[in-house]
Parts: sequence; structure tokens; C-alpha cells
Amino acid sequence: MLGLVLLEIGSTVTFLPLLGNLRFHPEIPCAFPMTLVVLGLYAAYFSGWGPPAATRGARQKYSRSSAPSAQIWRAAIPAMGFGIIALIALRLLSPSVMPVRTPSIPISFSVVPFPTVIGALLSIVAIAGVTEEMAFRGYMQKPLEEVYGIVPALLIVGTMFWIAHLDHGITVTHLPFQMSASIALGLLAYLTRSLIPAMIAHAAGDVLLVPSYFFRQPEFAWKALSARPIWEASSLRWRRKTCLPMVHFKALPLLRGFSC
Repeated sequence: MLGLVLLEIGSTVTFLPLLGNLRFHPEIPCAFPMTLVVLGLYAAYFSGWGPPAATRGARQKYSRSSAPSAQIWRAAIPAMGFGIIALIALRLLSPSVMPVRTPSIPISFSVVPFPTVIGALLSIVAIAGVTEEMAFRGYMQKPLEEVYGIVPALLIVGTMFWIAHLDHGITVTHLPFQMSASIALGLLAYLTRSLIPAMIAHAAGDVLLVPSYFFRQPEFAWKALSARPIWEASSLRWRRKTCLPMVHFKALPLLRGFSC
């Protein structure tokens, strides 16, 4: 799909400033401003700016390039806040209900100056918010809406959103969260007729979760993310209770003939 091509382009090109900063001059916290410039050019082009003129209309349509009115913003902001809180709660509670793999990030910031770390985290959040919304809720969802309607489009994009994250340590038990997040962001883009609220909501949610992935802080969040399902502990206690009488029963023959 065109959305996946857009995602591949975005996730490759927009990460170059961050990777360059960490590799060559980590002492200079320049990743975030440079990333914003690249993201701005990426978003501008795929929203209809620049040649060729023949594709400008399609790029504007698929990127939902119009900005929401003040009236739409007044309705969208409370919904965005509630949605972010609900999705973060779902992500934190999921490991206690089903076995969800603990987040594992292959980037180490142990020897990187703190200002550069902050810039790197903001860069990652901005890249995910812009490129993923442009790809999934824009270029992928918009054509599907026109052909199949909003409900099938949300379900298809939600599944593809989960599949696209499989190489990040995501497994099938992450599907409820990935699907819920994608549907919420997809509805936000559909109802506001713009990707801007979805980009902001996506980035805001990542800002609250990404520190836990990288630094295991705050502690309560990391404990929730690395928890095991409650039913596993209950099952273990039940097995211990049922096995203990069996152990005593099997030991009886050994005790026969023994006297004090």
C-alpha cells in the first residue's frame, strides 16, 4: 500500500539527523531542531507542496491537509485528552491481564549528555507522530474510507498499524492496544478532517510512555509495563496447593516402618 511506502520513506529519512547527532557529535544537542526541519519538509511535500503539479491534488486529499476550525478544536481537545488518558491506562494495565512482552529499546543513552538525550526523545516522539499519522491515518486510511467506508477502513488500518510494529518487539498480545490506539486516532482524523489533531495526540501519548521504555522511569509505569498477568500468580498458588498434598501422599510409603 501507498501508506507503507510513505512510512518507509519517513522512518528512514527523518531519523538521519538523530542518528548523525548520536554517532558523530553527541555533545551537541542538535537532533531535535534538525529533525523538525526534515519533518517539516516531509509533511509539506506529502501535503501537496512542490512538484509535480499532477499529484498535488491527490497529496492534499490523502494528507487531509486542511486545518481544523476553532469550533472543531474546542470539541476535539477534550476528546484528545480523554483518549490519551484511556489509551495510556490500557497500555499500563494490559500486562496485568495478559502476557505482554516488556518493552526493549536497542538504543543506549548511557554515555550521551542529558540535553542530547532530551533532544533524541523529542525527535523520536515527533517522528512517530508525523510520519505514522501521515502514512496510516492519511495515505492508507483515506483511500480505504472512500472505497469501503469508515468502519472497514479503521479495522484494516488498525491491523496494518500493529503489523508495522512487529519488528519493534510487538507480539499478538499487543494487538488490543495497537488496534485501540489506531481506531482512536483514525476517528480523530476522520471527524476533524485533518491529521493535525491526530499527530498531536500521538506525540503526546508517546511523550508520556517513551521515558518508561528508555529509562524505566517513572517506577510505577515501568512496574506496570513489566508486570505479569494476575492470573499467572493465582494459577501458581493453586498448583502449589494441589501438589503439596500429593507430595505428602507419595511420601507415606517411605514413612512406613519408621518409629520414634
